[in-house]
Amino acid sequence: MKMKKSVFLLVCMFAGIIFFAANFCWAADSFPIKPIEIVVPYPAGGSSDVTARALAKGAETILKQPVAVVNKAGGGGTVGTAQVANAKNDGYTLTVLPPAIFNAHYMRNIPFVPLQAFTPIMVFGGWSFGLVVNSDSPYKTLEDFIAFAKANPGKIKYSAPGTGTSPHLAMAELGLKAGVEWTHVPYKGDPPSVAAVLGGHVTAASGSSAFIPHVKAGKLRLLATYGDKRMAVFPDVRTLKECGYDISYPSYIGIAGPKGLSKSVVNILENALKEGMKDETFIRSMDMLSMPITFLGSTDYQSYLIKVDKRASELIPALGLGKK
Repeated sequence: MKMKKSVFLLVCMFAGIIFFAANFCWAADSFPIKPIEIVVPYPAGGSSDVTARALAKGAETILKQPVAVVNKAGGGGTVGTAQVANAKNDGYTLTVLPPAIFNAHYMRNIPFVPLQAFTPIMVFGGWSFGLVVNSDSPYKTLEDFIAFAKANPGKIKYSAPGTGTSPHLAMAELGLKAGVEWTHVPYKGDPPSVAAVLGGHVTAASGSSAFIPHVKAGKLRLLATYGDKRMAVFPDVRTLKECGYDISYPSYIGIAGPKGLSKSVVNILENALKEGMKDETFIRSMDMLSMPITFLGSTDYQSYLIKVDKRASELIPALGLGKK
């Protein structure tokens, strides 16, 4: 009798294991079965927001589920990303992952360690950064701007989309190498940062391609860009390197989920988002913002983030911006 009972229990146990495994495989194969949310850790209207919405629209067709984009601004990108870092790792909560959070980790205490908190999914492009002033500003060139800053230490105030972002660090590094002092005024993203210079609240704005329409409209003047190459939309504007400063801030923009996403879910999301990059709205949005379309899969994206983390660990202390 005891033998029969033991056999019965073993049969039930194995049946349970088979049932669980079958359901797990079914769940992975059927993903997604409900809407997906992509958190943009910056305000609506910025380059991250505009491009993520276009990418999400293209991916919806493949995923056959709505892909909603929500804005959670603040903390130089750490508020929205913290929400995703703490989300359930089932693939239904994702984020646009800004490199700025890696800088923030070495500058102040944030509620997660970036390299350990996320599962990279894919890169879809790159940011273009630059320095702008009002069109009626007396600064016609970067040299004019720096000459005034040298003669008037601390008088120039510039806005940037948060502390620890690439636009902030580029100005900190430029100030260090040019031997000038200026005052950083952080905002919760590019749109309010650009609005600050348009409204005359700051002398200049250091930011991403949200300034492009205002430069095209003649309201702002672009003094320099921060990439390795000139922006295609403004071929006459020099890079910082061309201005004599060995400073470059190439930066990828990508999608990630919480730590521990299953490989099968990552593959589904990576493939769907890659297909979303073919959407005409996405292509137009990237072109409008002069953001080069670039694809990196999850493995290459992870390698890139390791390099970003290493650079931040070295650059932040060198700029005197490390944790006190």
